[in-house]
Amino acid sequence: MSNSLPATVLFFNVFDPSGRFGLPAGAITANRLKCHPLASITALAVQDTAATESIHPVDPEILNNQARCLLEDCAIQAIKANGFCSTETVSIIAQIAADYDTAPLVVDLGKTFFNTLNSPDPEDIEDIISAVKDLLLPLAHTVVLDHTYANQWAGEDNSNTQDLIQFILGQGARHCLLLGQPLEDRKKTNILYSPEGTELVSAYFPDRHPEAGDIASTALCCYLAKGMPVLQASEKAIQYTQSILEQCYPLGMGKPMPNQFDHD
Repeated sequence: MSNSLPATVLFFNVFDPSGRFGLPAGAITANRLKCHPLASITALAVQDTAATESIHPVDPEILNNQARCLLEDCAIQAIKANGFCSTETVSIIAQIAADYDTAPLVVDLGKTFFNTLNSPDPEDIEDIISAVKDLLLPLAHTVVLDHTYANQWAGEDNSNTQDLIQFILGQGARHCLLLGQPLEDRKKTNILYSPEGTELVSAYFPDRHPEAGDIASTALCCYLAKGMPVLQASEKAIQYTQSILEQCYPLGMGKPMPNQFDHD
């Protein structure tokens, strides 16, 4: 039996009781990749395998206390942030990431962000997006951006994906992983951007699955926690995502569930 300790990752995300995304799905991914998951829940979802009925944000003070309680007890090697249900949530995550800046921060800007917004007011949504841009992007080691939802993050000041990526890097993020970038021949690719240049990530991203971005960013965070270089971590994270979405299984009345049992 090995005496080496697993890398430890702190997840900020919504608790999805169906296990489709967020927590506890992230905990399953972490365990499969031989990492230990810690979690601070940003909101509780009332949902089944088919649909989300409602989202209930956790009180910001409880969110902060839970995360700091864990961090005072355990050393962490990486942080993943998603499930931004309020500007207060974003602010707390940013403060904690700044206090523990030796752990790379992965910020997920994908479908699940828009699925877990709780307010019907467009101004509230814009405020949360602005808080993420102003507070979290400057602290991010890697921002994971799903091309399908890039226009929802771009806003009026960033009219296309390339402008948005340059904005993300200009804010201080060290890397931006763009998933599912369409090419002229209708194929898609993944590109890792940094201030030093761009690199193709040679792996197929299964963007037809709504959970793909959440799984990929979780896996990326785990590989970074284990000390893997970001390009290699990105490739392996996308390969992992593909492997568990190739043979989903039926559960309940919703779409087939990601199969995390058969991954090697």
